[in-house]
Amino acid sequence: MGVGGREEWRLGMVAGAGPGRRGRRLGTGRRRGGTGGLGALWGGGEMGGVRGREEWRLGLVAGAGPGRWGGGGGGASARGERWDGSAVGRRGDGGVRGREEWGGADGGSRWVRRGQGGGAAALGDRCGGRRRDRGLGDGWGRDGAGVACYAASPVPAPAPLRWFEAAGVAILAVLGSWAVQLVAASARMLRGGTFAEAAGEVARDPLSLGLAQLLGFGVAIAVGRRLGRGEPARAEGAPRLPWTADLGLLPAPRLALALAVLAGLALQLPLSEIGNAVHELTPRDLAHERAVRELLDVGSPLEGFAVVGAFVLVAPLMEELLFRGLLLPRLVRAHGVPAGLVVSAALFALVHGRPAPMAYALAAGLVLGALRLRFRSVVPCVALHAATNAVPVLVPPELLRLPGVNVVSEELLHVPLAWLLPAIAVAGAALALLARVPDVE
Repeated sequence: MGVGGREEWRLGMVAGAGPGRRGRRLGTGRRRGGTGGLGALWGGGEMGGVRGREEWRLGLVAGAGPGRWGGGGGGASARGERWDGSAVGRRGDGGVRGREEWGGADGGSRWVRRGQGGGAAALGDRCGGRRRDRGLGDGWGRDGAGVACYAASPVPAPAPLRWFEAAGVAILAVLGSWAVQLVAASARMLRGGTFAEAAGEVARDPLSLGLAQLLGFGVAIAVGRRLGRGEPARAEGAPRLPWTADLGLLPAPRLALALAVLAGLALQLPLSEIGNAVHELTPRDLAHERAVRELLDVGSPLEGFAVVGAFVLVAPLMEELLFRGLLLPRLVRAHGVPAGLVVSAALFALVHGRPAPMAYALAAGLVLGALRLRFRSVVPCVALHAATNAVPVLVPPELLRLPGVNVVSEELLHVPLAWLLPAIAVAGAALALLARVPDVE
């Protein structure tokens, strides 16, 4: 029936050949359905006295049925089984491949992590003997040959979304935000004045801007979740993917969040310098730059809360939920990892409208997308994005002058090398450490 509770974790639940580490606890330690231990551990080698085929006999049982699932490492393979014990998979080339990959693998080529956060999803980090790309959703991915792999999960992957469908969702988000601002401006006209004056007031009101993005992007996300080319295959009786997991709102290691904040703070300077470099080649809109700077300059605590809420909380959250939470996994399923990453970053850049913001948004989008794929969670992306947005908000020129970042003048300013080079070093170090952080705690 499996090993539950403390004994399961003490035994290690480690599979595969070669050196490894003791597995980490992923579930809650409670039994699921009264029959098996919740969650599984992953690693390699002989930690905890459990290895290969023996591991699977000692407790990788899940759900409300008696069936054993998966296959042992170290050269032993086993038929894959559903959570209710019925066979579903086919073996082949070191693992089970195709739309329902529930099976085992040979030679330690398949690594499994189950029961994350008390949920039912299983996530495989190897598929068909090839390393799968991380971050493609609960229990699914693509192997090195681009073959879709469902790694022992009863939870469906999100439907693929082609690039023009994703572009339509992004356009809908922008149009929805504009529509909310239009309604707000029309409401202000009732107090008197022209539409142009009312629209200007809305554009200078962080509460109106935050509400517009919240509603506009929220509608686009809801519509985008319904798009796709059909429902992916699911195990019989398996639950639908919850919206939180669908959008990547999954737990992330605390160390990853701290490093993401550090990287975001440091990245503001090189990203600003990318925009400054683009301004060397394209005309500047000084009026717009001054308007943005005036919007960020707060005169009271209430205004400060409104600005922080709009630009440090709402904007990063909604943009990450749309571009990295919703669109990126679907684009990856439709076009593969490299193309999906580039297309999602390009769409993120295009909604920023002007050449300089588009340039640094493209660079930021690539970093944020890689972070989403690394941890399968959008939370580190939100943390990095919020930290980047926070710098010009929380560091006004009256507190610290950062030419090229928070200072607007008729002369084009660049970030001084004395600031830029250390910022690049800190951001690079933080991102390098992020790549080494385990994706579970």
